[in-house]
Amino acid sequence: MNRLPSDEVPYFVFYGQQARNTVADEIRDFTRLPRGWHYGRGGPISKEVRDWALRLNHHALEVGLRRTEAFPGVDGEIIVSVYVREHTLDFTIYPDGHIRFRHEIGDEDVERADNLTLDTAKQKLTIWGNLRWNLFASSILGTSAKKKATSNPSSSSPARMVEEYPSSTEGVLWTKVSHPVTT
Repeated sequence: MNRLPSDEVPYFVFYGQQARNTVADEIRDFTRLPRGWHYGRGGPISKEVRDWALRLNHHALEVGLRRTEAFPGVDGEIIVSVYVREHTLDFTIYPDGHIRFRHEIGDEDVERADNLTLDTAKQKLTIWGNLRWNLFASSILGTSAKKKATSNPSSSSPARMVEEYPSSTEGVLWTKVSHPVTT
């Protein structure tokens, strides 16, 4: 069994190589910030806030949300941001133990929620992890390729000259429209 360098966040394997989640490293480093780190403001980040931020970041990765960032706040909070296409999900973890959630599309607020628990924040990430797969539609097209004709004396069926192979196109954002579209 491989030992992990950290109990909080594992390595992830991509194409046979191990890649460390650098956002988790940044979150760990926030506890080393000195008092007054931001132009004379900014207190230390507590280990409790750090641990909650690590858990949220790890949960985002677990549910397939791979684009994350984290930022320290001057009042001892940590913001964990998760990105899904043009959606930004911000979770601000405060030293008193509550979490504030904000969902934006571009610069527009879509949803805000205060006083979330860690479990409620994880549930939101799980929903987005599942929703991520439903946001996109892909199409499978049939592509034809000519096959060289061969004669097979032992076969009673004629040789096939064309075979169809499925071909996938890149995923596209799935959007419901409120009115019919004609092309």
